[in-house]
Amino acid sequence: MALTILLWLGVLFLSFGFCGVFGTLLRRARHGSGSARAQVALFGALVILPSAAMVLGLPGFALPARFAIVLGGALVVAAACTQPGWAPDALWTRSFARAYFAAAMGITALWELGLAFSSASVPSSVLAAAAGMAGAASLAAAQRPA
Repeated sequence: MALTILLWLGVLFLSFGFCGVFGTLLRRARHGSGSARAQVALFGALVILPSAAMVLGLPGFALPARFAIVLGGALVVAAACTQPGWAPDALWTRSFARAYFAAAMGITALWELGLAFSSASVPSSVLAAAAGMAGAASLAAAQRPA
């Protein structure tokens, strides 16, 4: 049960994180050069579309929940692209992005540790360590003044 909850949280955090990055890239591309638009197209094709397909195809997740995650991601893209005035300014800072990434990596590390302990899997242990180190580095970077 705990592994299922961690998997749900990990999918949610990573999906919304990818969508937040995509919305930020879209915002920059509106006023940017051709290379900024190419970056948006590549990110959309190589990250957003495959991750949405993965979420929609997850076995064991109810179909309405999978659609809710994808729809929520689309709302995150819209919010990150428009940066509405009603949202706190802190959402659009690097320190928030780094803290968010640290939380996502922490959830990933916990999920991988759970898999490692439940199945004695060496790859899960290695991935847990890598995710934990990435999360700790991101958290440390978020603490530093800009």
